[in-house]
Amino acid sequence: MQKIPTNPEPAPASVSSVPPTGTGPRGPGPVGPAIRTSSRSAGVLAGLPPTTYVLAFSLGHFAVDFYAALAVPLLDEFRKSFRLEEWQILAYTSTATIFGSLLQPALGLVADRFNRGAMAGLGLLLAAGFHSLSGVAPHPLVLTLFLTLGGLGVGLFHPSTAAAITQIVPGRNNLFMSVFVVSGMTGLAASGIAVTRFVAPGGVVDLGRTWMLGPAGIGLALIVFFVTRSAPGSRPEDRPRSPGGLQSAVKDFFAPEFKPVRRLWVIAFLRAFAIIAFQSFVPFLAAERQWSLVVGGGAISAVLFFLGIGGLAGGYLADWMNARRLFFASTFLPVPCLVAFAMIEGPASIAFFALAGFFIGLATPLTVVMAQELQPGKAGLISGLFLGFAWGVSGLCMPVVGRIAQSDLLGKSWTLVAVALLLFPASWMVLRLPEREKA
Repeated sequence: MQKIPTNPEPAPASVSSVPPTGTGPRGPGPVGPAIRTSSRSAGVLAGLPPTTYVLAFSLGHFAVDFYAALAVPLLDEFRKSFRLEEWQILAYTSTATIFGSLLQPALGLVADRFNRGAMAGLGLLLAAGFHSLSGVAPHPLVLTLFLTLGGLGVGLFHPSTAAAITQIVPGRNNLFMSVFVVSGMTGLAASGIAVTRFVAPGGVVDLGRTWMLGPAGIGLALIVFFVTRSAPGSRPEDRPRSPGGLQSAVKDFFAPEFKPVRRLWVIAFLRAFAIIAFQSFVPFLAAERQWSLVVGGGAISAVLFFLGIGGLAGGYLADWMNARRLFFASTFLPVPCLVAFAMIEGPASIAFFALAGFFIGLATPLTVVMAQELQPGKAGLISGLFLGFAWGVSGLCMPVVGRIAQSDLLGKSWTLVAVALLLFPASWMVLRLPEREKA
């Protein structure tokens, strides 16, 4: 069976590549060409400790994902405000995933031609500025516009920073990638509980208050912009230049040597599809089960918080156990937990939902680093595919899932059970992935 080298030889830059990262769990050292340092000054903030750049990118990731998730716990409130069916509000809001997630590989190729730190700051600025306006949208089409422009910022931020983070301290790729990924999950988790409490002071929902969440993110965007522009590998002149574009990236993805990556992407898609479907239906299940808005937001926060805890635990466990077994457990074990959440109506079901998030989180950073090990010369493309495209395709499927859930065929609970069962074939596919070699 083909094996994934955890310390591959440096690969030449391909037509669609960014600097090789070869990131893997606890990779012992640099695996790609050294970052070139321009003789010109990188700016007054050049030469800061590497952890400062990691902290800035991670804080930005926390914030951008906080704003990206702002509308999710409010979906049922938007539905009632605009007098829509459940599948209709899912359709209006899911179109934002085209820029927020689906186009991340393409936006990653664009961002690779500019300063990654500057793209990160710009992305956070758009996400904070427009997602925070969602509550004041007077029409569902205006809501879609705000979420789409905010999603554009999310789409710019993720591939830029995911490719940059592994260049800052190459010998500690997996540790800092785990910190970076978990910071985003923490932002997602914080959004659910914070937003629902913020818009419902005294128990009365006021969607118009969401705009007041924007200024803090805009201020942080300026900090990220000015601090991370001088991070190692942020400037295009300090890294190998990629002359390729979207066409060459598509060609790369369908090349024979990308077969293991394609299989890994299908697994990532099924895992993302399951968690997004459950997360999207929490507001509607909460209303059906007569939970308060805050309890529904708390359920979303719980699953995303434990998703982050699982990511940290997975980064540690990858040092001590077979990575493929860890990946299998992370994909198989959530199934009974998700089924329990779908079928048990009381608030106690939230504990099963949180446990499912923990299990899925165990392999979330590992999914990205395994893919980058398979194709170390295409970090930007890989980051966009696994941090964005898989989640984006999943998001676009939500109106269909919503339509099925509203029909007499299955209903909400049994539709979610069917979604959870998709993780069984995903688990079987994990067993067919290449083994990783120990360095």
